[in-house]
Amino acid sequence: MAFSVLSAGSFFAPAISSAVTATTICYVKWDAVFYIIGGGGMLWTVVWFRHFHDRPELHPGLTSEERDYFRKYGTNVRQGSVELFRKAPWKSILTSGGVWAAVTAGSVRTVANALLTLQQFQYFQDAFNVMIEDVGFLQAVPYVLFGVTSMVGGVVSRKLITCGLSTTATRKTVSSACFVTVGACMTTVYFLQDWVTAFVLLSAAAAMQGFGAVGFNPLMSDMTPQYTGIVYGIVITVSNLAATLSSTFISMTAGKYQSLESWQTVYLLSGVMYFVACALFGILADASLQPWAEGTQSKENQNTDVEEDSDSDATADSSTTYLLAAYRR
Repeated sequence: MAFSVLSAGSFFAPAISSAVTATTICYVKWDAVFYIIGGGGMLWTVVWFRHFHDRPELHPGLTSEERDYFRKYGTNVRQGSVELFRKAPWKSILTSGGVWAAVTAGSVRTVANALLTLQQFQYFQDAFNVMIEDVGFLQAVPYVLFGVTSMVGGVVSRKLITCGLSTTATRKTVSSACFVTVGACMTTVYFLQDWVTAFVLLSAAAAMQGFGAVGFNPLMSDMTPQYTGIVYGIVITVSNLAATLSSTFISMTAGKYQSLESWQTVYLLSGVMYFVACALFGILADASLQPWAEGTQSKENQNTDVEEDSDSDATADSSTTYLLAAYRR
């Protein structure tokens, strides 16, 4: 659930900003956009420093029961440090099937996100001569669907686990549903001749992208809470590289010829890519705690605990645990 809330926020923000940006440019002036977005960022910085704390149990909004819960069942991982980075089991991380499952899912999702948002409307313009200003607020639809279905995915995942399905099976089920549906939608676009039907199918794909986010994102903290940051960094790096290569390929094909046929080829290849990713994720994904990821908090970090927490098991801050605290409240 925590990941679904996090994912929803990251998707709703672009939807709102698209509407605000378009309205501001049309009815105010173009440079006002920078003041609005920049000012919003500064206000959010104040909120962040006011409410963010080093460890979940230090948050003043917790009840005594919630604070006791974190003290007893905390993630028991060490705080990020140079020492932790140096002692990371790099060979085990880089040869882990679960890590490469996350890399595969992250890469195809990053590539598809671009195709389902910004590049989608370039496709409409090149293939059907439908200008971006003609579709108006439809530009925000993919982002809204991302946000809504990511929360739905969180509820479904939690329900599956409480019904007895293993965490690994749940992650694979939710992610596979995403991969297969998005792949089918993109492959079908190859055969379409009108932009309205294409928009409906690509919107359905966007909805499943949000749904599948809660199958892929929590996998990293499931299998290695100790080194989630390192694994996430690897996933993001490879994903951004994949997105760069994808954008280069699109510019050399669809961007060069600006035809329906060239864009059809792009979406067909993307659909096939999703089916391949589904197979790899199903084989490699493992949400169980990996042997190389086990570890407890070092004495050095325990000594840095504040006095009020000296009798409890020291736990490091993790975004997942922090969000769980917020959700429980």
